[in-house]
Amino acid sequence: MNKINLLVFIASLLQLLSPAISTLINNGSEFRNNNPMITPAGYAFIVWGVITILSFAYGIYQLQSTRQNHQLHLAIGLNLIGVYVLFTIWLIAAAQNWLGMTVIVFLVMFYLLSLVFQELLKNQEILTTTEKIILLGQIAIYTGWTTVAIFANFASMLTYYGFSDQGTFGLIWQSAILIAALCNGVFWTGKFEVNPIYVLTIIWAFVGVLVGLSRFENVFALKIITVFAILTMVFYLLKVDKWLLHLANR
Repeated sequence: MNKINLLVFIASLLQLLSPAISTLINNGSEFRNNNPMITPAGYAFIVWGVITILSFAYGIYQLQSTRQNHQLHLAIGLNLIGVYVLFTIWLIAAAQNWLGMTVIVFLVMFYLLSLVFQELLKNQEILTTTEKIILLGQIAIYTGWTTVAIFANFASMLTYYGFSDQGTFGLIWQSAILIAALCNGVFWTGKFEVNPIYVLTIIWAFVGVLVGLSRFENVFALKIITVFAILTMVFYLLKVDKWLLHLANR
């Protein structure tokens, strides 16, 4: 067993336990709610449970001497360690209201995830069924959620530092963030070969935003943009563009 494999396992365990660690560190500290209106509804965050469980399952799996694709696991190991550790740092920073740090952490996490994701997509033909579930599936979900979460954290940071999410000004800057999140999703959907799990996770995030918006009045513009974002990602998921091109060439 290589020491990188051991570190991947330890980092995946740390990530799994990070909510408890964050709670202990934050014990007694004042928590400030910085959630703007475009924050996804609470149920959407169950995705973190799926991610951490799949990550830990992979951490155990890649320790086994009988597993295949040894070099591939080593090649992505350091980046995965970085992602898992950064998740813990993000939770602690969020609990301490270090909102600027949470945005930076998410940006670095996304960069590392994009490297791992692209490496896996290049080698997906050699992945075993187990690896496609607990590794490729994990990274697709992780990257998809992070694609949108970067912007959700940025919105929370703006709210924390005094940007009101109410009124015309609030609608304008939140609309801009939703559009930026959609553009980011569309761009990386192409880079990640329209991976269905990745696209579905982005849809899940935007549906969560739409459900969250249902609690507020006078947010019709935000709802329209969010619905448009969902339909756009469904468009890519169904590869409607290729279907239309096929019809045009008949």
